Parts: sequence; structure tokens; C-alpha cells
Amino acid sequence: MSSRTIGEDLIMTDKPLLHYSFCLTGKLSTSRTEATAAIERLGGFVQSSITYDTNYLVCGEKVGQTKLNAAYERGVAVISEKELLEMIGT
Repeated sequence: MSSRTIGEDLIMTDKPLLHYSFCLTGKLSTSRTEATAAIERLGGFVQSSITYDTNYLVCGEKVGQTKLNAAYERGVAVISEKELLEMIGT
């Protein structure tokens, strides 16, 4: 397993997540601080709760049912951590 951080191999001027908002739930393979920093470094931002402005709910293991239900009710895309990593090219 690689020890690099999420998104570290992308050029800093690349902002593939620009204008996208994320909410994290469940246990991720990295710390929430690191995941949040990676998303922000790539132009996105992380919210602590689901709103109508949230674009993606990123789910790790043991997903919080409250956030999951809120995402479905608001039409927010629900993706896995693996899908986030694919989205940012790592």
C-alpha cells in the first residue's frame, strides 16, 4: 500500500473538485483531517452535514444512517471513498 496522501501527485494548479461540496460519513481509510485537506487542496469543500447544496456524500465503513437518509432525501449523490479517489485520479 502506498504511503502518499490523497491527491498529492496532482499538480497544485489542478482543481478537479472546484465548486463541489462533500460531506464525509463512516470510517475512512485516512483521517478526516487528511481527507478534508485533500478535497480542499483540489478545489472542493467539506461540510459537516448534508444540505441541499451538498454534491456528494462520501461513505466509508459503518456509514451514519442519518447522513445517508438526508442525502437520499435531498438528492445528493452517494459515493464510496474508492469512487472519490477515482474522481481525483489517485
